[in-house]
Amino acid sequence: MEHIVTPSTVPDENFNKWSLPVKMGLLIALIKIIFSTVAYQFFLESWGMTMLFTFLSFTLGAVLLGVTGVQQRKALGGYMDIKQAFQAIFIAALIVVVLNFTYDFIYMRFIDASMVDKIRESSISAAENWGAPQEKLDEMAEEFDKQNEDKLNFGKQLLSIATQIVWYGIVSFICAAIVKKNKPVYMD
Repeated sequence: MEHIVTPSTVPDENFNKWSLPVKMGLLIALIKIIFSTVAYQFFLESWGMTMLFTFLSFTLGAVLLGVTGVQQRKALGGYMDIKQAFQAIFIAALIVVVLNFTYDFIYMRFIDASMVDKIRESSISAAENWGAPQEKLDEMAEEFDKQNEDKLNFGKQLLSIATQIVWYGIVSFICAAIVKKNKPVYMD
């Protein structure tokens, strides 16, 4: 005869499975926006520091998405399957992507319209420091300008956010696979 062991702490009937993911999504988005603002204000001219801030922001975001899953599992009584874990983490990730995309769009369009030029100069300067020949630098500048024009296209904007959602979906699934904890089934 099989017995399904139920957790000792079961969420009450007022438990909202979306509450924690929404709160964590907002918190993670705020942290990532702060990281972005610091990078944009103080380190935009340094390609290396910009990449470091990008890496740290993504890594911290991924860790906090994992924390979201762990907290959701605790709120559910210590157990949740991969579907429940993925739902919670992905909702938080969607909020992060949408808010960060919106912030970056507003920042680049209205707060610091010269940001794209700073990124261009930083990238070219980094390539120059690495010893790239002048014709390669010119080609890089031309390609950067072409890509920047394409980014103003609404379709490219949608593609950009869709790509971010896919990447964060993958991260969400990995986090969900790590934090899931199925209820044990014992045989008598």
